[in-house]
Amino acid sequence: MKKYLKRLTLFSLPLLAYFLAVLIFDPFNFFNFNRNESKDKIAYEVDHVLWNCINFKNSPKQVIILGDSRVTGFSNECVNASENEFFNMGFNGTSLQEIIDIFWDITERVKLKEVYIGIGFHEYNSMQSLNRLNKACSSRDNFLSYSLNKSTFKTIAYYIQKKYFKSKQKIRKKHTKQWNKALNFIDRTYYQNYKYPEHYFIQLNKISQYCKKNKIRLVFFIPPNHRDVQKLVEKNNLLELQVRFKNDLKKMGEFYDFDIESEITKDQTKYEDPFHLDDKMYTNEMCSIISSH
Repeated sequence: MKKYLKRLTLFSLPLLAYFLAVLIFDPFNFFNFNRNESKDKIAYEVDHVLWNCINFKNSPKQVIILGDSRVTGFSNECVNASENEFFNMGFNGTSLQEIIDIFWDITERVKLKEVYIGIGFHEYNSMQSLNRLNKACSSRDNFLSYSLNKSTFKTIAYYIQKKYFKSKQKIRKKHTKQWNKALNFIDRTYYQNYKYPEHYFIQLNKISQYCKKNKIRLVFFIPPNHRDVQKLVEKNNLLELQVRFKNDLKKMGEFYDFDIESEITKDQTKYEDPFHLDDKMYTNEMCSIISSH
């Protein structure tokens, strides 16, 4: 019996040490008492979904923006809101299902005033159903799940490595695919197997009705893609469905379409890749158009 207890104790010590490390470092601010800018930056890079979910819970806001990585550069100034009332809930590589689910999750926590949703045609696709929110919400609401989440472990490891061992290791390598390879990926992933999403239309319409009932300003906007992406829409005979997508959004709230033929969508030098605009001036211009109405 003594041998059994001794083995159990030895086995438990590393686990207890790890839980203690989670309590001390609290990488995603589960307890919200050990805020650290360097740690926050690492945590966001490791798992932006979990970071956003926990930090919104800690400090809920009444003005939010939802969308993929193309909206993460939008600040409170873009929507004429103070820092105290604005939260950017943009997720890298988000799906429309995630946008819809996080909206309803947020309504249970705060009375919203304004909601801005950035949606691309490629996301309005019933074949795209990625959803990381169940896992993130479980970790947000349960300490055991939070502790055992691999993102928690990775963030602690990276933070210790950076702080105590002066590591210069990058957490995530920058996307380095060549332009044409990126276009091929977009074509295969989003457009070659596109299917009009009846269920997304119904779910977005429910959001629209909720916002009307509760007097919440609801704004939909389409971020710009490079012209080469639009050519993929044409190549796959999806122009009619793209028009239908835009008409759907117009019916449900304020609507701004920046994915149109223009100088900015023709200029490859303005883009990080075919999807991601790398031009702060035009981002500010979009913000100005949205916030002025």
